[in-house]
Amino acid sequence: MDRKVTNTTLTLDGPPRNVPGSVRGLGQSSQSAAFCLDLDHVDVVLNRLTRCYTLLVNEPIPAVSKNDSRIWPLIGTVVSQLLYESGWSVRRDFRWVCSDASGRSHAHIYWPIAMSTPLSSVLTSLVDCLVASDEAAFAQRVAGNLQSLQDQLQAAYPFKKMLNYRYLCEAAYVLRVPSRHIKQTLILGVGSKQKRFESTLSSETSYLAARVAANKATTAIWLKSVGLPTPAHHYARSADQAVRLAEKLGYPVVVKPSDKDRGEGVYAGLRSAQQVRAAFASASQASDNILIEEQIAGLTHRFMVVHGEVIRVVRRLPGGVNGDGQSSIGALVAEKQSDRAGKEGALHSPSAASTISLDAEALELLSEQALSSESVPEKGAFIRLRRRDNISSGGSNHELDFSQPRLVHADNLRLAVDATDALGLDIAGVDIIAQDIAISWLDSSAVVCEINLGPQMSGRNNPQRYQTLLNLCFPTGWSVPVTVLLIPENPDQASQFMALARQPSDHRVSGVGLSCREGLWVAGCRVSRGFSSHFQAASALLLRQDVDQCLCVMTPNELLTFGFPLAQVDQLRLVAIEHFSAQEQQDIEVVKRWHALEVRWYTDKP
Repeated sequence: MDRKVTNTTLTLDGPPRNVPGSVRGLGQSSQSAAFCLDLDHVDVVLNRLTRCYTLLVNEPIPAVSKNDSRIWPLIGTVVSQLLYESGWSVRRDFRWVCSDASGRSHAHIYWPIAMSTPLSSVLTSLVDCLVASDEAAFAQRVAGNLQSLQDQLQAAYPFKKMLNYRYLCEAAYVLRVPSRHIKQTLILGVGSKQKRFESTLSSETSYLAARVAANKATTAIWLKSVGLPTPAHHYARSADQAVRLAEKLGYPVVVKPSDKDRGEGVYAGLRSAQQVRAAFASASQASDNILIEEQIAGLTHRFMVVHGEVIRVVRRLPGGVNGDGQSSIGALVAEKQSDRAGKEGALHSPSAASTISLDAEALELLSEQALSSESVPEKGAFIRLRRRDNISSGGSNHELDFSQPRLVHADNLRLAVDATDALGLDIAGVDIIAQDIAISWLDSSAVVCEINLGPQMSGRNNPQRYQTLLNLCFPTGWSVPVTVLLIPENPDQASQFMALARQPSDHRVSGVGLSCREGLWVAGCRVSRGFSSHFQAASALLLRQDVDQCLCVMTPNELLTFGFPLAQVDQLRLVAIEHFSAQEQQDIEVVKRWHALEVRWYTDKP
């Protein structure tokens, strides 16, 4: 029977603390929390933690001995699992240190996350469960608090609609690319080697290229100018003009805004004046710039191009169902809805509009195919229920092995690369409509439908492709040499050493940067005012894109407080040891051990 406990069995000693630098071999900024555990209740807390773990991980935890030191890594694991599954962390690792005194165990646990908000919620709910007064109260709190906490965290995840962000962070972690973020911009790399991303839109994407790609009509003009195929289209300023243009082009046609993406306002497969009028009215709600475009026979194929190389090809199918020779279309739709609802997690859940249903659009398409909801299609027959093929409209992507010429013709790979180059883009999603993508576009009616900025890549299916993207974006590496110079805290001594540090002639060479509390120097010239700390100055220097080598001045105490400004510190130097106080000399030994952990993290790949 569960022992009665008090609300002081396990306590949090204050809110989580942000550690802006890299400490204890985590390789990035972290959040830490301090705990205190009554040693008389180790067995109760351990038992409850084990049950929380089993609930979250959905598998039993290996047998553990009942001792207080085992409590802390188990807490770290449970919290890491919650943060990872809800999207707040791309890692499941953590670090912990503990000590015992007066019948209580004290611990600090560090998690590699940048924001304290999710950790506060997790820790509050977890501790609330673990200190329940009896078994009944514990069971009630687990059911009421812990199980719903993950959903709440997923709903609050700030990059929920920016999945490229998460997968880029995961790839950076695997490759050991230093990463930081400012607002929604992800900064990867150091100094002059760094690049910045918002989704897959990078700092190397030119403004002019982005403007061209943002307008479908302008994109087509550029592509035609270099001899690449595009569908015929015309602007329509009214519904009547849209109908006249559709009749001129010949049905079926597509109605779409020229300046929207992700399928917004797109209506395909229109076969009558009535449908064109309705589509024009609806598309006009999204934009004033509406195109009437000839519909090219075939399916859309998305080519992901990164710096002149195709790294992914998918065939996009519109929303619909596949016949099994036994079930009606209505039954197939119901089965697909049930299957999708069961498989999609909250982090990746589609919008309500993406669910396939027998709505007016689906019924109209069935009528065009001489079918009804009661029809039983043959086994393998695909029944189209959506005019668009976007994921947001219930469509699906099917990966193609583009290394196989029998699946994707080499000319079509070249077409995607040439189209990207024509606009001057570094990263793009090129949509090619073709009846058979294994046939060269030179021998078929295939066209480039549009070119997309910041395309998603579906990291759930193949997270390694984000590593491929980063390797292509950083052909010469992502780091510059970084040295941390330790100086004494004593103001008089510190100012002397900083003045000496700025004097060497090699520090006046172009691309050499130096940081200290008094400011930043690049190539011997001061380029900033002072900072509140050496750490803040070092962080600023590492963000500058005009430095090829960094010397960051810090004190031992400040480094132990804030951490290393970067996991990749190639050299740790210090002035003569006799200039440091006795306490600083002790701190230096800790700093050296911490640096060894950072070196190990940076050089060891997971």
